[in-house]
Amino acid sequence: MSVYGRAYGFQRAMDNLGAIAGPLLAIALVSVLSVRTAILLSVVPGLLAVVAMAYAVAHIPRSEKRHPQLKLQFRVAFSGIKPLFLSIGAFEVGNVAATLLILRATELLDQRWPTTTATTTALVLYVGYNIAATTASFIGGRWLDARSAGSVLRGGFLCFAIAYGLFAAVGPEVVALAGAFALAGIGIGFVETAEDAAVA
Repeated sequence: MSVYGRAYGFQRAMDNLGAIAGPLLAIALVSVLSVRTAILLSVVPGLLAVVAMAYAVAHIPRSEKRHPQLKLQFRVAFSGIKPLFLSIGAFEVGNVAATLLILRATELLDQRWPTTTATTTALVLYVGYNIAATTASFIGGRWLDARSAGSVLRGGFLCFAIAYGLFAAVGPEVVALAGAFALAGIGIGFVETAEDAAVA
């Protein structure tokens, strides 16, 4: 019995679980400071990450040994997973970053509430997105081991289609937006788990 699904489901769940801390910190900053100040403060850790990576690259030990050049034969490497890559490619063309979902929710809620309240609410909904993605990664991994990567991918695609339909159709309604975020989170949890496990 394959355990790739559970392994990659666990990996994706831990990644999504870590993504919950960021929005919670953003909510705290927005509630205390202005949105503009919170965005400016977010630049600091990004710059520190760039400095850390530049330092690490500069201190990589150089080896004098010449390693044989590897040649990747695309026809051989991708012959068995070409349909998978085509379906994933089609999905990624229509997929959008979660940041745009937050922006969409903020724009809708801004019609009813002040900008700070709308932004904070959108971030809370994004926390729900990551909680849904964490849970779906575990479930999707077990589903994949029991059935197939294709079935998990199709489930994820369906969740995204419904979620994006809701984002396009609903107004400034928190419950409807919460459902859209939850479905998008479930979708990304299923899709990312299936993508990684299928290629492995």
